[in-house]
Amino acid sequence: MSPNCARGKFNLTEFAEIYMEQYAKARNKTKSWKRKQTSLNALRPVLGGLELDAITPAHLHRYVKKRKKDGRSDATINREITCVKHILNYGCFEGVRIQHGSMQPRPNPGTRKAWP
Repeated sequence: MSPNCARGKFNLTEFAEIYMEQYAKARNKTKSWKRKQTSLNALRPVLGGLELDAITPAHLHRYVKKRKKDGRSDATINREITCVKHILNYGCFEGVRIQHGSMQPRPNPGTRKAWP
């Protein structure tokens, strides 16, 4: 676990900064992390103050409705929601406690049932 993640509870804005510095900028090309930053700028006013484990699908649905009302394209909205997903996944990876229905652990690939 990163020393920055030791305290355990973060809101989206706080953890997004850690995500951008430790993960996105280190592992993505400049164009990609700048796009993620643009997504975060749109997300902050609506979801930024919510703790990571408080983000629910209902919050995301309201966000999507608001962005559609603002005239944003489906592709833009999908990129923004994907950015939230990446932040939540990185939070789980770093050991940040996310115990809400917003983030279900991924199944182990070896335990998936085969298609009949």
